[in-house]
Amino acid sequence: MKRTLAQFAISVSLLCSSALHASAAEVSIRRTPKDGRQPRVETGKDGTAHLIYFKGDPRNGDVFYAQRRTGQSEFGRPIKVNSRPGSAVAAGTIRGAHLALGKNDRVHVAWMGSGKTAPHSPKSKHPLHPMLYTRMNDAGTGFEPERNLVNYAWGLDGGGSVAADSKGNVYVFWHADPTLKPMNEAGRSVFMTKSTNDGKDFAREENIVEEAFGACGCCGMKAFVDSGDRVFALYRTASRGSRDMNVLFAPPGGRTFVACTVNRWKLEACPMSSSNFGETKANVLFGTERAGKLFVNSFDRESARLNRTVELTLGRRAKHPAIAVNSKGEILVAWQEGASFHTGGTLHYQTFDASGQSTSRPQRVGKVPKFSLASVYADPEGRFGILY
Repeated sequence: MKRTLAQFAISVSLLCSSALHASAAEVSIRRTPKDGRQPRVETGKDGTAHLIYFKGDPRNGDVFYAQRRTGQSEFGRPIKVNSRPGSAVAAGTIRGAHLALGKNDRVHVAWMGSGKTAPHSPKSKHPLHPMLYTRMNDAGTGFEPERNLVNYAWGLDGGGSVAADSKGNVYVFWHADPTLKPMNEAGRSVFMTKSTNDGKDFAREENIVEEAFGACGCCGMKAFVDSGDRVFALYRTASRGSRDMNVLFAPPGGRTFVACTVNRWKLEACPMSSSNFGETKANVLFGTERAGKLFVNSFDRESARLNRTVELTLGRRAKHPAIAVNSKGEILVAWQEGASFHTGGTLHYQTFDASGQSTSRPQRVGKVPKFSLASVYADPEGRFGILY
């Protein structure tokens, strides 16, 4: 596949003092219900906001789900997602649970299992963390018991991700080294298992990266299915002194993936990074980080081309990008400054109009709890929400 570059619409530095071109979109900012951490929000076709979040010991905690229907001001009563107490892990920020809405807005959740759920192997001194998955039951009243989806690709470290399409396909991704060799990031790869019956059954996982790029062990992944059912996954490589960000792309059905580098980073150490997606009418947006700056790429659905990277400078030590697009095409970008393993840093955000012009200057919100991050979303009326 020829990797052609074209200019992306957003071409503004977030620290520039350029004029604002339109009134800023309304942004509601709230703490996660019940003082939860690592919120993930997805908006359904009917406007319902679906939320998951983490509670408890960062190494042995629980995941909860709540929803807020159109017209409601608060999220409803939370439901526990995991059936085994303490089976989720949040330590390191990027290992938390991921959420996807599939066929008929069915809720799918996947996460890296905690040490309580991890079998041991004579090949490894460390627990073999499973990739756990569950879905909302048929009645919509709770979640099925979680299942481990790892058959042979053990060595999960930086968590995984889940995505789902409108046809009943569910995709769960993670990176691992099945040989379990110590310090073998260059030998890691990305694996995916797919369900074609809305999460009832999953196939054996497959290595979906043909080239030996490696994978940064404690950097997170993010999976996404766009409105045309195309499948994407972002992960950070680890080879030849580099920590490049790659995107994997497949047509609807997710049968064959092509890898393309989104941005390059000459770095020996793990940056403990996360990434995120958004979608406009014309493009899928990729939000990634490098050396304290946010990078945004887009994928043009009409031409099936990866567009030129545009640097959005977010200040010092910017991490954990989050992107939302509302019904008007307006864009909200949120990030954290100064986040590390020991602190969540401070939350910032900025809004743009549909043409990519700034409609607000960067806004500082406040401190983010340790091991947490922000989630952004849009409601049917075009208002943005931030949970942190």
